[in-house]
Amino acid sequence: MANNRHFTINSDNLDELLTGYVLSALEPDEMLAVEAHLQAHPELRSRVRRLEETTALLAYAAPQVAPPASAKERLLARAQEATQMPQFTPIPVANDEATKYYLQQPLLPRAYTPLNRSEAAPIRIERRSTWFDLSFGWKAVTVGAAVALLFFVVLATQLQNRLNQVVSQLNVVQQQMAALQENNSQLQQTNLTQQRALADLVNTTQVIQLTGSNGAAVFMVDAQHGTLIIHGLAPLPPDQIYELWLIPANADPVAAGRIQIENQNTPTLISDVPLTLSNFAAVGVSIEPFRGDQPPTSPTGPIVLLGQRT
Repeated sequence: MANNRHFTINSDNLDELLTGYVLSALEPDEMLAVEAHLQAHPELRSRVRRLEETTALLAYAAPQVAPPASAKERLLARAQEATQMPQFTPIPVANDEATKYYLQQPLLPRAYTPLNRSEAAPIRIERRSTWFDLSFGWKAVTVGAAVALLFFVVLATQLQNRLNQVVSQLNVVQQQMAALQENNSQLQQTNLTQQRALADLVNTTQVIQLTGSNGAAVFMVDAQHGTLIIHGLAPLPPDQIYELWLIPANADPVAAGRIQIENQNTPTLISDVPLTLSNFAAVGVSIEPFRGDQPPTSPTGPIVLLGQRT
């Protein structure tokens, strides 16, 4: 960790600083800054505990490596060499009278002669590798591997969080695109309906006005179709529906289609109404029970709009 006396703890460096704090790999001022940040934000203590538990388990995650077979043999050989007694070669003693006389004399102390340091041979102390040194080396490798593994775990967690954010944003964009496509489809349908209504207006040969107590309508007729524009009728409950009728002069009315009103204050446009009856004398709108796909055969409810063909 770089020595930076002035730094700010934020979401970008928080994971790195907490990891270094758990491993005691920060500078003293950084350790104090992180400790102060933890005191100000006690909710991060649980995160530090999880990192400490992960660090403790990483020591068991590294594979155990057996020392070389020659290490044990070298260690035993050195131990045996250190415990062996030196071998002395006996000095032959001459068997004469002078030698016997010399051996019988008492040993007299010699005068002490100081050793000249310049003449003394340098003493070399050779440090021999022991089994403890080899074991410590393997432990250092294990700790290094554990630190590297912890770093990759933190990095993978950050990448996974970023990936989740990207996926969430992508889902939001896809939902927005679906909504835009739906709106575009509705606009295209509305545009097509308006184009048909405009074509009907251009080819209109007769206009019939319908009036009632709560609304009004205009029915425009061309050679084969009709266009109906209604305003002022209130929406009906699900069990009722508005029905358009073509009424001849001396016969029963003929159903010309259902009318769905969604907003009383917004005009409702219905184009391409088939003229199932060409010689009708009037046009009416009634309220009928909703029977699914089965059309009514004659009006059974009240007629709310009516207009005469001239």
